[in-house]
Amino acid sequence: MARAKKTTTKSSPLDKEVLISADEAWNVITFAQELYRTQGVLNPLLINSVMQNITMNPAAATTDKINTALNDPKNSEQQLIGYSEFEELTSKRKCWNV
Repeated sequence: MARAKKTTTKSSPLDKEVLISADEAWNVITFAQELYRTQGVLNPLLINSVMQNITMNPAAATTDKINTALNDPKNSEQQLIGYSEFEELTSKRKCWNV
């Protein structure tokens, strides 16, 4: 006895409902390509590291260094910022060690 062959109709992906337009699909592809090309610009760890390098450059200060920087603050801005950051970081440590 020969078995009867089952005939099944395969549905084509084109027969399904369209969820997004071709322009929307192209926008997603373009976004993904740009994100891949920039290689981690949106990475929070990288951003945090860069921000620390920009903002956290403490410099140990002496009275002479501070007075010299204060005499010419326009050209000593980064040094003064470093001195204040150093003082901020060390003053917090002193508070916690009490």
